[in-house]
Amino acid sequence: MNRAKVARDPAADPRARFARRPASQAWEAIAAENRAPNTAWVWFKPPAVPSGLILRLAPEAFQPNTPTSLWTMRQLLTATDVDPAAVVMWRVNGAAFPAAGGTNPLLDLPVPAPVPGADPNIVVTVALPAGPAVFPPGVGAPGTSMAAGSNGNLAGAALPVPGFAAGQAMPTALPAVPVVPAANGPVALPPAGLPMGRNRKHEPVIPAPAHLLEAYEHVEQDWRACQEAEKDLARLRQQCLDMMSRLKALNRDLTGPERIHSTNQEKKDWLHARRMLRDCSNRLWKCVKAHDIGYTSSAGQRRWYEETFDKYIAPRRYFEGFQDADRAFGTYRKIVTTLHIEMSNSLSIAQLDGERRAQQILARIAEKIREAGNRKNFLGVILDS
Repeated sequence: MNRAKVARDPAADPRARFARRPASQAWEAIAAENRAPNTAWVWFKPPAVPSGLILRLAPEAFQPNTPTSLWTMRQLLTATDVDPAAVVMWRVNGAAFPAAGGTNPLLDLPVPAPVPGADPNIVVTVALPAGPAVFPPGVGAPGTSMAAGSNGNLAGAALPVPGFAAGQAMPTALPAVPVVPAANGPVALPPAGLPMGRNRKHEPVIPAPAHLLEAYEHVEQDWRACQEAEKDLARLRQQCLDMMSRLKALNRDLTGPERIHSTNQEKKDWLHARRMLRDCSNRLWKCVKAHDIGYTSSAGQRRWYEETFDKYIAPRRYFEGFQDADRAFGTYRKIVTTLHIEMSNSLSIAQLDGERRAQQILARIAEKIREAGNRKNFLGVILDS
C-alpha cells in the first residue's frame, strides 16, 4: 500500500489493531505479490462504515491471464493488513456473507464481478474490541457516524467516502464509477447458525433494549405473515401440479377425424393453443421449482430465518446484526408474497389461456365431427327407405 502499515504485534488482538488504525484520507492502492498494480483499492473507516473498510476492484482485476490471478476476499483482507478472523461480514453485489471467524470457505473463492445496478464497492465490517478501544482523532466509536438512516441499516444507504465525489475519476487505473447505494433486492444471509456468522456455544443472554422492542414486534409480524403465506403456497403448489397434468393431457396431436373435419384456421389455432399449453406448463414448473428449492425453501434460506426467530426474536434476545436481520425478514416477506402472486397468476393464465382455449378449439372440432356423423346417418336412413 502507499502508506506504512500499522505495526503488527503477533500477540495483539486483531480487533484492537484495527481499532487503532487511522481512517483513510484518500483511496489507497493495495499491493500484493503476483498482482498487476493498481487493480485493487481500499478506504479505511469511511463515515458510512466507521468500523470497517470499503474495497474496490478495477475492471482489470476481473480479466485474469490465469485462473489463479483473480482476487479472493482472504487475499484482499491480508493485503490490507486486516485479519479475516476479526471480520464480521462482507457485502458484495447487495449480498451479505458472514466471515464466521475467518472460516467461511467463500473467503477463498474469487470475488465476483459487479453486476449492473449493484454497488461496485465491497463493504467489510470488522469486529471491534468488547472493552474500551482507542480511536484516532476524528474517528468516533462504532455507530456514532453511521450515514445509513434512522435504523442504522447500512444495506439500503449510500456509501459516501470523504474526498471522493460521485462520478469523480479514481486515481490511476481505478474506473470512474459513482458510489451508489446497494441494491434493495434480497439479502443473502447465512443459511444456518447465529446471525452475522457468529457461532459461539456459550453466548450470553442479553435481553432486547426497550427502544428495539417495537422493531422485534415488527419482525415477529413479518414472520407470522410468512408462515400463513407458506401454508397457502403448499396448496397452490398442488394446484400447479394438477394443472400441469391436465395441460400435458391436452397437449397432443389432432386425431384423424379431427384433422379431416377441422378447417385450416382451426388447425392453426390448435398449433397456437399447444404453444400456449407448453408455455403455461413451463411457467407452472418454474413456480413449483422456486417453491421446492428456491430462496423460501429449506434448501434456500428459510432455515436461517426460522432458527433466528426461535432463538432471538421470539424470546426478545438482543444479538449483533439485529438491524440487518430486521431488513432481511422484511425482504423475506416480500419474496414469499411475490411467489404467492406469481403462482396465483400462473394458475389463472394456465386456466384461461391454456386449458380453456384448448378445450374450446377441441369442442368446436368435436361438434363438426358430430354434425358430419349425423348427416351420414340421415343419408343412410333415406337410402334404406
